[in-house]
Amino acid sequence: MARPDPELPSVIEPFAPPQPDIVSGKTTRKRSSASLRNDAAILEAARAEIDDDGVDNLAMTKVARRARLTTGALYGRYETAHELAAAVWVDLVGGGHLA
Repeated sequence: MARPDPELPSVIEPFAPPQPDIVSGKTTRKRSSASLRNDAAILEAARAEIDDDGVDNLAMTKVARRARLTTGALYGRYETAHELAAAVWVDLVGGGHLA
C-alpha cells in the first residue's frame, strides 16, 4: 500500500474500500444519520399501520405516507409488505420490547 503524501493536509485519510459483512458477505458502508432516521421512521410507521389495520392489510403506500417518505425510499429497503412486516417483528423482538 502506498504511503500518504506528507504534503497533503492531515485531515485527508487514505482511501479504505468498504469491507464485506462477516455474516452475509455483502459489502457494507457507513449509513448516514438521515438514512438511519428514515429506517426508524419506516419501522415506526409500519408498526402503527399494523396496529391500526392489522398485518394482513399492511400497505406500502400507507406506510410511506405515514413515515413522510416516498414509496421509492420504502421499496429501496423492503421489496414487499411481508418483508416489512418481518422487519417490524424482528425490531420488536430484537429490541427487547417483548421481554
